[in-house]
Amino acid sequence: MTNIETHLSELLGVVHEADKAVMDVYNSHSAVVETKADNSPVTQADIASHNILTSGIKRLFPNIPIVSEEGDLQENKQTVKQKQFWLIDPLDGTNEFLARTGHFTICAALIEDDMPSFGVVSAPALGITYFGGPVYGSFKKAGNGEPAPIHVANDRTGVVLGSRSAYNHETSVYVERHYPEHEVKVVGSQLKLSQIAEGLADAYPRINDTLHLWDLAAGHAILLGAGGSVKRPDGSPIDYHSPNLLVGDFVAKS
Repeated sequence: MTNIETHLSELLGVVHEADKAVMDVYNSHSAVVETKADNSPVTQADIASHNILTSGIKRLFPNIPIVSEEGDLQENKQTVKQKQFWLIDPLDGTNEFLARTGHFTICAALIEDDMPSFGVVSAPALGITYFGGPVYGSFKKAGNGEPAPIHVANDRTGVVLGSRSAYNHETSVYVERHYPEHEVKVVGSQLKLSQIAEGLADAYPRINDTLHLWDLAAGHAILLGAGGSVKRPDGSPIDYHSPNLLVGDFVAKS
């Protein structure tokens, strides 16, 4: 297993460099939106973050390949076949970014043996960074403060999290069946998994949707490090070698 701690400070520095590039676009109100082949939006903030993350992570971990949402599709499909790779979402929640909710994140996760072993989820508009994994434990850093350990809630919070832009019928039915007394709170990007990790919610189901592996991996690692889990509704594991790069149905919970 890769020793992340040796390069943790430098890795967080790379992520915060990407944070700054994203926030420069956000604060300038000058995002130019293009539409990708899958009809999802992309801006110059996505591309700038991709370039910073991929170059920085290659420098720190030269022997580990990288899969990025903004990378080449065919290369990504080949790379996910390997036992070890980085999985990057340069700007998770582009719709949140464009809607100016602040609920967008810069995400990077290391996949080892079909599981996320470490992840970083940074929310620059909120001044919060989460990081960790199953071996390391998980932490939250707010502003210039020291990182503090986080853990899932010991008791039920009564809150289930849903996507602000994609809370569909199938997910709604699942929540009504399994969490009938819970309040559904909408939260953007991989902040949903991070909020479960810090004890603010009980679950985040996603049913019959087209999320990609990079939409889940970093938050998955942090949730594992905080004592939670991410599995399919039948209890089987997520396949991070998925040939179509899609996650499929899952339930993240404390």
